[in-house]
Amino acid sequence: MSKSAVSKRPTFEPGANALFWLNQAHHASRGAIIRAFKAGGADLTAEQWSILEYLWFKKAAPQTAIAKATGRDKPAVTRLVVSLEEKGLLKRTRADMRTNTVKLTAKGQQLHKEYGPVLKGIVDDALSSISKKDLAIVHRSLMTLAVKLSKSGREADGA
Repeated sequence: MSKSAVSKRPTFEPGANALFWLNQAHHASRGAIIRAFKAGGADLTAEQWSILEYLWFKKAAPQTAIAKATGRDKPAVTRLVVSLEEKGLLKRTRADMRTNTVKLTAKGQQLHKEYGPVLKGIVDDALSSISKKDLAIVHRSLMTLAVKLSKSGREADGA
């Protein structure tokens, strides 16, 4: 390999890579959520929380809608829903031969009353040093990135 080919090779600089920082933010927020649940005595994972959070706002939804909204595949959502159902937080009902509708139980709704303010506090604290103007830019940028990466993934899968 010639020297010119080596010198043109891109270098990885984590501090200059937006996806690196996105990953760091994801793991930090996930950790904060898990710590909040553990501190309160709730036995929940961040993945289970994402299902609950969706249902706290939708009240009930087909499992396929939950999968799409949370960015998880259907088998993963099924495993998460089953684990939450075993904890008494959700109830599945068969809407038809192929569709399960999932809704919160009273215990699942109570969990939102207990942890909703805690989780909002985590988010508010994390975003408190970002101006509203900058936050709007971050929001649009993250949405654009998510759509772009989602489309490129479907194209690679042949969808």
